[in-house]
Amino acid sequence: PPPAADLAAPRLSAPLAAMVKARGPLAALALALLWRSAARGWAARLVSADGGSKTVVLVGGTGSGKSTLANFLAGDGQVFRTGQGGSSVTTETQVERRNFFGNASLGTIELVEDGKEAKRRKECALREYCHAHELQGQCVWWTTGLGGEEYLVCVCSKHYHGTNCAERIPRKACAETRWNPTTAHPGSWYQKACETYSPLGEWKYDTWEYSGWGLRWRCKREYECDPETPDHDCCPAGRKGPA
Repeated sequence: PPPAADLAAPRLSAPLAAMVKARGPLAALALALLWRSAARGWAARLVSADGGSKTVVLVGGTGSGKSTLANFLAGDGQVFRTGQGGSSVTTETQVERRNFFGNASLGTIELVEDGKEAKRRKECALREYCHAHELQGQCVWWTTGLGGEEYLVCVCSKHYHGTNCAERIPRKACAETRWNPTTAHPGSWYQKACETYSPLGEWKYDTWEYSGWGLRWRCKREYECDPETPDHDCCPAGRKGPA
């Protein structure tokens, strides 16, 4: 690295103090060990020939440590508020202009953290993420016509319902019947076995009746279907059951 980069290598005192306060001494120690091998390379890339500022974009889930990292980059543990336990404390967009790692020789950096998405994630977490991790639903924000205010709804996947898409819609019972052609007596000799109808094995003997000069059997099969929505009638027409 050029000599300027060596001179610009950030001092760790302020960042480590911020890390100790936010995440504890073990995290600070791990950071110091990593920094020892990477600092010179970072500094070489951060030195700007034209003195311009750097832009850092932090992307991550709620409670993943974005504010802590932003504090580390700024060399100040109080720039962005941090929380514990995977919850978000950032609710408004914060824009701060600081020296990178608190070192003016590295130039300035503008740190921006978007609170709108953090607020959305927090609201989604309160709704159990609409059980998106189980592919049962997803968080969707709708905008009202008056005032443009946003509100969260859980849009459920097929076969699920409930406020948080936590419940599977119960299966519905269906039944189908069919009559054999009329044959002579006795039925056990001449009637077609119900089990031979397709799908094989699902059809069973149900009852019989006189038909003209002979008789006929009625075959029946019972099964269940999965409604896509609570009011979806998934049974084929005329086959609601059990009959």
